[in-house]
Amino acid sequence: MMYKEYSGTIEFSEEEMRFYGMVTGIRTKIFFHGNTADELYTAFTQAVDSYMEECNAKGILPEKPCMGTFNVRIPSSTHKDCVEYAANHDLSLNAVVNMALKRYLTLAGQN
Repeated sequence: MMYKEYSGTIEFSEEEMRFYGMVTGIRTKIFFHGNTADELYTAFTQAVDSYMEECNAKGILPEKPCMGTFNVRIPSSTHKDCVEYAANHDLSLNAVVNMALKRYLTLAGQN
């Protein structure tokens, strides 16, 4: 599900006969639930709106989902190889990592 750039998961509990979800792509844990698909979507949008209102009331910016930055821990030898590749091909380190991730996702059938 999508709402205001936020994504939400959809899960179903047969035991409770209820839908559950969580906002993804941000560190803040935001959960919601509903008995029907319509109720779940409404709960999702209300949860996102409540989160944004709470951030506004506290004077803080809401987290943006998948902002395009993240930390990756890799072996120093791989880091060195990437830096050397970037220098030898007149690229930035970010460009090399972006190319590598895109290639991996393409090969994995995700792109």
